[in-house]
Amino acid sequence: MEDSLLAKVLLKTIAEGNGLLRINNIVQWPQVAFNAGSSPVILSFQRGYLPLLSLLSSDFVVKSTLNHLVNALYMRILENIDIFSNHLKAFMNAAIAARSFKDPRSAQSDTLSGSHIFTALSTIFFECLTRFKNAVTTYPALPPLVSDLAEWVETWVSMLSATPPTFVDPVLEKSQAREFVISYVRDKVKKLVTIIEREVNKKLKSSQNLNEPIPRGVNEGVVSALKILYEGQGPGSLRPDGPRHDNDFDDIQDIRIAPTHEELVNNIKPYLPANFFEAPHHLPSDSMERLLDIQFRLLREELTAPLRTSLQLVQHDLIDRDKSKTKPTQLANIIKQKGGKYKGFVDKEDSVLFNVYTNVSFTGVHPDRRGISVKVAFDTPPGRGRSAKARERVAFWEGVSGKRLIQGGLIALVWEEGGDISIHLGVLATNIKEITDFVKENANATQTVARIVFFDTSVQLRILQDLKKTQNRRKSPSTKLLVESPVMFEAIRPFLEALRVEPETLSFKDYLVHHPIGYFPNSPILPPKYSRMAGFQYQLAPLFSPDSGVTDLRLSVNDPESIASARDALKSSRLDPSQADAVVDTLLREVSLIQGPPGTGKSFVGLELLRVLLASARPILMIAFTNHALDHMLAGVLDAKITDKIVRLGSRSADERISGFSLENLEKIAGKSDSGLDRINRRNYYNLKETEKEIERYMKEFTREDVSSEDIMKLLQTEYPEHFEFLSSPPDWIRVYYRQFIQQEEGWTRAGPGGRNEAHDTSEFSFWAQGHDITFLANPQYPLPPPVLEFEEDIQHPSNRFGVLEAEAMEDEGDDLDGGEELYEEPWERPDAWRTENVEVLDQSNDNVNPPTAAITTSQRVEAVEITQDNLIRSNVEHFFHGLDMDVPVIPLGDREDDLLLLQGDTIWSMSFSERARLHAHWRKEVLTRRSATHEQDFEALRRRHQEILTASNEGRDEIKRQLLKNTDIVGCTTTGAAKLASLLKGLSPRILLVEEAGQVLEAHVLGSLVPSIEHLILIGDPLQLRPTLNNYSLSMDSERGKTLYRFDMSLMERLSSSGFPMSQINVQRRMRPEISNLIRETLYPGLVDNELVENYPDVRGIQNNVFFLDHDHPENDGNAEDTASKFNVYEVEMIRDLVLYLLRQGCYSQDGDIVVLCAYLGQLAKVRDALHSLVAVVIDERDQKELADREEEADEIRQETVVEHVKISSRVRLRTVDNYQGEEAKVVILSLVRNAGGNDRPSAERGLKKTIGFLRADVCKPAMLDSSVVMSVRINAILTIPIMLVLCARRSAVDFAHDSTPVKGNAPWTVADACTQYPTLASHVGMLPPLSSGHVLMLPVLYRVDRFVFACLVTNDVKSYYHVDIDAPLPCVVCADDSVKGMVVDLILGETLADIPITSDSEELDAMIITLPNCRHVFTVETLDGVCGMNDWYECDENAGKWTGIRVPTTAERQPPACPSCRASITSPRYSRVFKAADLDILEKNVIAKMTQGLGGLQRDLDALEGLNIGNAITQQLLQLESITAPSVKQGQAKACIKARQAIFSDTTRSEPISPHVFTDDKLFLFSPETSRVWKAAIRPITKLLSDITRVTKVRPAHVHAWESAFTYLYNQEIDAAAADPARAPRNPHEYAIRMAKLKLGQAHPRADRRFLIEAFWISLELRFTLLELINGVLDLMSNNLALFDQNERATWAQYGRFTIRTCVEDSSLAYQIAEDSQSRRQMTSCRIFTLRSALEQFRFSVAMSQKTGHFTEQKKHLLELAVQQNQAANSTVEETIQAHIAVKFEDQTSWLDDNFRKPASVILEEWDKLGRSIRMETLYEPLSLAEKMSVVKAMGFSHTGHWYNCPNGHTFVIGECGGAMQASICPECGEGIGGSDHRLNTTNARAEEYEQLGREQGVQRSPWAWGN
Repeated sequence: MEDSLLAKVLLKTIAEGNGLLRINNIVQWPQVAFNAGSSPVILSFQRGYLPLLSLLSSDFVVKSTLNHLVNALYMRILENIDIFSNHLKAFMNAAIAARSFKDPRSAQSDTLSGSHIFTALSTIFFECLTRFKNAVTTYPALPPLVSDLAEWVETWVSMLSATPPTFVDPVLEKSQAREFVISYVRDKVKKLVTIIEREVNKKLKSSQNLNEPIPRGVNEGVVSALKILYEGQGPGSLRPDGPRHDNDFDDIQDIRIAPTHEELVNNIKPYLPANFFEAPHHLPSDSMERLLDIQFRLLREELTAPLRTSLQLVQHDLIDRDKSKTKPTQLANIIKQKGGKYKGFVDKEDSVLFNVYTNVSFTGVHPDRRGISVKVAFDTPPGRGRSAKARERVAFWEGVSGKRLIQGGLIALVWEEGGDISIHLGVLATNIKEITDFVKENANATQTVARIVFFDTSVQLRILQDLKKTQNRRKSPSTKLLVESPVMFEAIRPFLEALRVEPETLSFKDYLVHHPIGYFPNSPILPPKYSRMAGFQYQLAPLFSPDSGVTDLRLSVNDPESIASARDALKSSRLDPSQADAVVDTLLREVSLIQGPPGTGKSFVGLELLRVLLASARPILMIAFTNHALDHMLAGVLDAKITDKIVRLGSRSADERISGFSLENLEKIAGKSDSGLDRINRRNYYNLKETEKEIERYMKEFTREDVSSEDIMKLLQTEYPEHFEFLSSPPDWIRVYYRQFIQQEEGWTRAGPGGRNEAHDTSEFSFWAQGHDITFLANPQYPLPPPVLEFEEDIQHPSNRFGVLEAEAMEDEGDDLDGGEELYEEPWERPDAWRTENVEVLDQSNDNVNPPTAAITTSQRVEAVEITQDNLIRSNVEHFFHGLDMDVPVIPLGDREDDLLLLQGDTIWSMSFSERARLHAHWRKEVLTRRSATHEQDFEALRRRHQEILTASNEGRDEIKRQLLKNTDIVGCTTTGAAKLASLLKGLSPRILLVEEAGQVLEAHVLGSLVPSIEHLILIGDPLQLRPTLNNYSLSMDSERGKTLYRFDMSLMERLSSSGFPMSQINVQRRMRPEISNLIRETLYPGLVDNELVENYPDVRGIQNNVFFLDHDHPENDGNAEDTASKFNVYEVEMIRDLVLYLLRQGCYSQDGDIVVLCAYLGQLAKVRDALHSLVAVVIDERDQKELADREEEADEIRQETVVEHVKISSRVRLRTVDNYQGEEAKVVILSLVRNAGGNDRPSAERGLKKTIGFLRADVCKPAMLDSSVVMSVRINAILTIPIMLVLCARRSAVDFAHDSTPVKGNAPWTVADACTQYPTLASHVGMLPPLSSGHVLMLPVLYRVDRFVFACLVTNDVKSYYHVDIDAPLPCVVCADDSVKGMVVDLILGETLADIPITSDSEELDAMIITLPNCRHVFTVETLDGVCGMNDWYECDENAGKWTGIRVPTTAERQPPACPSCRASITSPRYSRVFKAADLDILEKNVIAKMTQGLGGLQRDLDALEGLNIGNAITQQLLQLESITAPSVKQGQAKACIKARQAIFSDTTRSEPISPHVFTDDKLFLFSPETSRVWKAAIRPITKLLSDITRVTKVRPAHVHAWESAFTYLYNQEIDAAAADPARAPRNPHEYAIRMAKLKLGQAHPRADRRFLIEAFWISLELRFTLLELINGVLDLMSNNLALFDQNERATWAQYGRFTIRTCVEDSSLAYQIAEDSQSRRQMTSCRIFTLRSALEQFRFSVAMSQKTGHFTEQKKHLLELAVQQNQAANSTVEETIQAHIAVKFEDQTSWLDDNFRKPASVILEEWDKLGRSIRMETLYEPLSLAEKMSVVKAMGFSHTGHWYNCPNGHTFVIGECGGAMQASICPECGEGIGGSDHRLNTTNARAEEYEQLGREQGVQRSPWAWGN
């Protein structure tokens, strides 16, 4: 792979800069000759041109995904095509004349092959023709050159074929390969000729001859009508009336995929060509171009038709909004309710349903990875999305994530303004996470936001204008709506783009294009191209089992005997005869169809084919329409052990196993390399970010309407240079006054609109425009008379009249922090400890600064008065000019015309106020005019540049993926994925394409997946089963018009097979019992054979017939025909419910997937789900669930609980629609066809319901469903437990039992008049229900299991509800039960049956001896079930007395739920509640553990991905951009409050979780300046987010903890209540006693299994805080080097922040150890010690660093050294003690575990202590360089290329000059380690200093030309 990456770097080198210039020089070389020999002037074609041609035709150029680089190379040929053509013609003519391609003057003996030359030329020409549109027209010399190439090839072939050959060529030496090579070259040249001819014919615009005779066998009337209509309905310019709209073209290459506004509002029907051979078309009938044109137009209609209809409906409603006074339109209602679904009808058979979002507004325009996106806000749809609870809002959007606002979906902005309606299309760039994050964080539930990338630049500029109007409050009234397309754009767009491919790049043209009837039977199907190579043979031995003895069986496609022998031999393989024939047929046909009826093993045949094909051609591309089918096939590959070198493209696999083979996972494992390609990608990423920043700047520039002084100065500089020059060079006195003016204005801000502060413009132009020079002259100021000075030495009056208030406030706040040493624990925390040198001293001469007067004497004051009196004679203006020795200028008062002012730039400073104002207004208007004129061009240029860089970036990533996929055997993806990744797959060059479930794949999808390298197409499926699904009904085979003309949902497999193309059929089915297979054998598959396996299926238990059909007359939709969206039938729902419950009670159908219910309609599926979800675990397919949620969204009926798998009982029932149940099996299938018009009663007909069967429209007998009532009656005669039917209804007040009984009125219980022979003691088991409104009660047997209660009065017929109630008897009757019941084994220990159990007359004794399990109704003795449930593990038992005496705590760690010995149903009898509840807790515990493990794993991955260096660089750059900071007023009272708040955090002794993340961003704890605080918070947001995630993970409580705490609370409260009830006997300390007794009764300690995850969370949190500390150090370094900007208070605050951060590490490392110790987890205790040791080290290291920064290191050196020695000794002791303590508990860990997890990291910490001590002793501590300093160092070195910066083993940086290669060895001056090397080989202990290398690259340093520099 590394060689390939180097090749890609080579491509980058030759396709840019000097490399491209060198290639251009070769192509333009003036003299190129066939026989140049070794001439220094004449370029040899063989040695100069041919290597270049070989390079341009090589795989690493052709297959590269870096298209922008490859295109640049081919453009060298095209732009020099004339010179190239002349050189090539001269060479070929000379070679043909010489009868050899060898240079006669060359000393080389090798002869060139014509195949090599012609292949290279044809490849280059093919790439030029297919990569560049209109290449034939743009470069006229290209077509003749292709024609010449075809002639040269034919001449070459004829000379080779002569006898004897008349041309010397190496291909003659390989006679077997000669024909293949010649055929290969001819095919490539033929494609070129075809392309040229087609492009030339385009100019003629000739259409198919409409006068061709219509062949028999087709619908002649239809074809005739189409020919008549075609003349007026052709595409684009071929239409007599011209194009329909601005996107109607006759060439699909010119059609924009996304529809335009004109297209969407146009009412003329689009051009849709008929999809069969005889239909008229403007392209040749048998051309691939025609096939692609048809498929493109039909597929695009599938995309645009629903959206076009939707938008026209919306447009019509908007137009009629004001006209309709009586009845509001549907859109008006939607706008009123702020969003919803719009349902419109296309015709009587088709409708459209789409989402409309209202109240749309724009919030911003931003570039992203999909383009330039617009952020829009709109009304949240009605329903749960508007809930006040954030959780409800998030659940809503997550529930509709596959239906609303799907990323990549097409959405239309409908913008009505001033009566004009415009439509703009875009793609949604927002993912569901962005939406849920927004609704979670924003309390405003009425609005939602999304990002849209629009297709047109104009709408983006219009949106920018709208944003500008919004900012300036100048918006005009308008209506903006978003209409969401019902069709997923990103699911169709890739195929539309793929269908616009060059037709000649597609293989299998002879088979795929339309042909007349009868074509295929007479046309041979060739073997795959790779199999036609000489000597090729398939190896079929893998198709035999290992014990068959077959190790070699070969198949040659050109040998009939070999084929016959293989067919005969395969009869004894794993394949049945039909499967064997299908495999052989597939290997012999380059396009192969395999039809597999249900259960015949299509997937198995596909897997066996893969087993054979992998040995012949790899990789194999395997595609399927659905993710489910793809995952199933890939799982089969793994299960069959065919290969494990598979990669799944796409990230939507629902199979966890297959997800591990995803490309994303492969990329993660591969990791980031330092290859050249990665560096290129990083550069692309950098360029992309820079472009995005430039676009952001442009957006800000566009939206502002102000014109700054800088804008006007730029205009003057270019358009009015004279004005600019004189304005920039004012008169001397103005220059002096301007400087004084600036000094006076410094520090002032201007109050803008809305209270916002605005920057004060002090530029020269602003000074001129506002006439400050004129104001100065016109307003002289004279000083006031001097005041009478009172000699009050001790009184100082403040200059500010509010100064007294300020002084009082100062007294209240306390003194400044300087000097408040008692507040701080460390001396460097004090602000006055930080250096203040290098800070400029303020000028004290300012008039506002009053010098101290305490030392001024009276005489001095008098002198000052005299001086002031002398100054009174001049004004400030006179005094100013007196100092300049100038006269006061005259004030300008002119009023010249504007035109004159624009010409007299030299008088700019002598213009008056009015002249300046007019000139300023003129220039301002001109700036705005120019800005508006260039905006669209500038924006389009930026957008284009952004797209180009984005494309290059994506291509680079694709190239890396291609390299990763090179060694795979099988690449799997969906059809959509194949189209999206066409460029990647083209580079991968698979030769075999296998399509699974091909009958369900649109033909357009298969064509879009055919990359040029495919040589073998295999379609496996069944065209007689489901067709592809369409959104556009009119194009489908179900539509009469669609079936006649378009047939768009007819798959390629169905089209070919119905046209006579040979198709292999597998005919042995192994799935259905014969009774079922007969149903399809007689209708669809007459050759279907049953395998003997299905003939031995057991009968369905409890059902008389294995296949049963029921016809009924209960109407659909409750007899209401109005609901046409989806159908349901309540009668069938009730039957399904009862039948499912009945089957589950049989005990053998309770496993997952045993029972499946199929519904023909989604509405029926919803009803069945609701009926079953509370009774069984309903499992719904993902596709059905999405459709269900979409259907129920408006009514807020999305039931998330039915999506998951319930655990109420063990039984699971699969629920599917018919369309989504494929390739799966079940033991019992219940089918509900739903449709029924009801009986022949008249009301049904009046309601519009017609008598139909199921969803059919024919009056034929068709099965519906099993009748539950019949089944129940049948089953009663056979089942082991007999249900008693209780019926209550409004017309009947009696209670009917299965046996005679008489109800008694009043409040008395039931009695049994005639004793039941089966239940003689029934009367004793009675109870009462709550009384009804009449005061009477209903009595029911309380020991019976009642599914549903029915409340009805037995006296007054007062009925509250009525329906059937099933009451199951608790016990089987031993007296009157039949022999089968009595023969049940109920005692597994003694083997006794129910009949062996001694029965007494007392039923209570019977209850004590046997138990009927509630779920399955099986019966066992108590002794048996006690053993099954392990009661002795849970309770103490007195064996002698046979009684339970106490409880136990089980010793087993994991417990499984107890299960019935017969059917494995869960045991939930109350006797065993402690057992099964504990098992349920274990299951819940595992779920919690899995959740916490997953959460911590994700946090650890995020921590590993966190790049502290990037965050630090970002902080540095942001801080360096600050011009000033607002220093907070730091008073002692405030400081004390902060310190007190920080201390309170550490005083919390109850904390058991990592410290809260908010403390690191809490402004109440630290007095940062607002500017630095803002920069810091933004930069560390990734870290604080991770810390918050850690907090959430630690709050997860396991189930055992909840259970233990609940039980403990109950027992504790019980003891407290008992003490309160009887104070006399209460213990002395009730609370302690209650705690002790509660723990004693519980019998087990508090669960601590979750402590492990809590401790690991501590570790991750500590790692993050260590990263924070590094960043804080970096900030302090920067601030220490910028003393003028960051004062001592600011630096001291950051030092306090650092100390606080490291103290949290010390505290939490200690707390983590304590928790581990309490949990007795020895390994975690040991690991916690590492963090304790590191925290102490970092704390001391930080203290030393602060001493350095404050300049107190020298005076504290002795103290620091003593501390270092002490802590070093303490660390060594801690390490030793920890090791000894660990070994004492876990002796087995003394080697490997301790070494890896403690000794090695601890030794590193101890070494750091030693180094730190030495550094303090030797005073060799250095402050790290800041980023700015490092950049300065790099600039100072001035290296031109990389490869000069290195690090010694201890990380000290050094450089190597000249070329950068090591030529001599030396030692590091810092640590004495060896550095350098010899012979350009670096010492192996040294390493590249990548940080400095990267800084160099950012400053423009080029890549090193030498290997050691890369």
